[in-house]
Amino acid sequence: MTTNQFPCDDGTGGDTAVPRTPEEPVIPTQREALDNQPATFKGGEHKPFPPPWIRDRAEFASQVRDVGKRAALTISWHLWHAPENLIRVLGFALRGLGLVIAGLAKWVFDLDGGRLQELSHEEYFKEKKLRDERRTKRGKIAAWGLGGFLVVVAMVRLEAPTWVSWLLIVAAVITLALIGRPQDKPLIMPATMPPGEDTPLTADVVREALCSLGIAKMTKPEDIQLLYPVRPTRAGYVIDITLPRGVTATEVMTRREKLSSGLQRGIGTVWPSVGDRHEGHLVLFISHVDMGRAKQKPWPLLKDGSVNVFKPVPMFTDQRGEWVELTIATTSGVVGAVPRMGKTYFLRELALVAALDPRTEEYIFELKGTGDLSCTKKFAHYYSDEEEDIADHLVVMRHLHRERRRRAKVIRSLPDEQCPRSEVTDELASRRELGLHPILVEVDECQVWFEHPVKDIRDELIRIVEDLVRRGPAVGIMVYLATQKVDVKSIPSGISANASVRVCFKVNDATSNNQILGPGSYANGLQATMFDFVRDKGIAYLKADGPGQIVRTVFALDKVESDKVALRARAARERAGRLTGFAVGEEITKEEVNLVDEILEVFGSASTMHLGDIARALAARRQCYAGLDAKGLGALLRGLTPPIEPVTVYVADAEPRSAKGLKRAQLDPALSSGDDADPSANIRRLRPTVDL
Repeated sequence: MTTNQFPCDDGTGGDTAVPRTPEEPVIPTQREALDNQPATFKGGEHKPFPPPWIRDRAEFASQVRDVGKRAALTISWHLWHAPENLIRVLGFALRGLGLVIAGLAKWVFDLDGGRLQELSHEEYFKEKKLRDERRTKRGKIAAWGLGGFLVVVAMVRLEAPTWVSWLLIVAAVITLALIGRPQDKPLIMPATMPPGEDTPLTADVVREALCSLGIAKMTKPEDIQLLYPVRPTRAGYVIDITLPRGVTATEVMTRREKLSSGLQRGIGTVWPSVGDRHEGHLVLFISHVDMGRAKQKPWPLLKDGSVNVFKPVPMFTDQRGEWVELTIATTSGVVGAVPRMGKTYFLRELALVAALDPRTEEYIFELKGTGDLSCTKKFAHYYSDEEEDIADHLVVMRHLHRERRRRAKVIRSLPDEQCPRSEVTDELASRRELGLHPILVEVDECQVWFEHPVKDIRDELIRIVEDLVRRGPAVGIMVYLATQKVDVKSIPSGISANASVRVCFKVNDATSNNQILGPGSYANGLQATMFDFVRDKGIAYLKADGPGQIVRTVFALDKVESDKVALRARAARERAGRLTGFAVGEEITKEEVNLVDEILEVFGSASTMHLGDIARALAARRQCYAGLDAKGLGALLRGLTPPIEPVTVYVADAEPRSAKGLKRAQLDPALSSGDDADPSANIRRLRPTVDL
């Protein structure tokens, strides 16, 4: 026998041990049962009270405006059509008066009585006598009733106020009109609502629409539970739904067209998404008008305001018209779409937002060449809209690649208390002496780079961009790439897989969809193929901090307004003393070549290389190294510590070969076993100024 102990409810609060057998159940006391009961209503959690639209001042004001607008529209419509409706009612009243008179005559004269000619002789005289008695009796009742009615009318006319007489007349006319109104016609014509205004949704309509989707486990409306009643908002209706067991919200999302048909709403107004409770929690938003035609709230940064790229910034609106924020710092992104859907507009918006933080240095590569990003000339450190200037682009990207390495060294040198996460923070970015200010790189139509016909140029750009996308955000370098040719060549997988922000406007197939939003996105309901080419311009799937959501870029930010924002950004930079590069007339057409950095680029992931191989690789990279051989390279590296000596290089499917060469650790401080001093400090640097 075992002994289990539980408090004894004897009023003393003691902990007396009470023996019991293993099969004897533990029965909690009444007080314990009450104490352990969850303090929630039946159903699991408290419903929001007061409703969200009352707690939110803006939402409450919006609801009041909408109700007032509807009421004013209805009243105005009826006032305008009052003469027509008056004639309509009077016509129905005359018809009703005729029906009343006909009905009274039919009753007084007993016209509904049986046909006497069909009766026998005796039955005829008997029935005729009864019918004559009914007519006499009903005639007297009708005469007395008519007389009483006339007396009442005379008394009202002589004694009662005039308004009472008119009120009775109106009541009589309406009563006669209701009697005379045909069943298929309303008493007055209903007010015509504006296009897009639909009748309110009900729970039964939503359940029936969901059951019409053809999902096997969702066929009975009673199995679909609405967590809250249908909630009206400023922009539409929100419905939180728990689907039947085994049915996911993603299955509903993939059947959006059928759901639109079931609800009898335009597809541009029906937006299902996955809720935050579980995979079977469906959040259904039904907007009053198509998202692409809905009036967007004023962008907070359109007229004034500044930005801190390390904090969330309003960049989009969702289906409900609410602002969606994005933190730009420490991110990289890819943007994809078919032509004319808004990807370049998003790049322009992103550049303007970042420019409102004067610390941000921007490099803009507009490879489409149409001038959509020309407003950035007012503040950009580098700007190019010519795809033929690929040599200059290489110069700039090599500079940024070296800048990433420099920043990594600076971060390694900082004390842990200043840089606890080994990445650039808001505080470090503001310290000018460190040179860790944010850098934003934007490349529109990046397929021009990554599909360049010259393999060496193409491979070098891919290698640099992939490194910046992977390791740049931690040191304050953000790279955003956009393309209208979405495939693995235009945005290589090594780049897209490391992008933390993905924006996908309309694309034509699931492969392109997944190339931007990530593998499996299409199957999980993130389907940018559903966007309409005409109706959904500027609408995209955003995949950043959480699950993907549908967003709309700032609609009002056209070229005219963009120029105004760009001028504000330029003025802020002038005040802060941070206007540099292209914006002040400087051109980046020359490049200083650092031999050590160049050799490290040639090394790639190798640990050892022979001098001859290094020289040939350098010559393939730049014209200035033409004619350089192992002997010449050794002379340039004379004085290296430790000195150059034979090294063995292992090559696949070949015998190991030993010759004079270098070890990567001799040049890269990150691999040096010594202190943080640069071991290549005593190397004579090759610094020719090369006009590329």
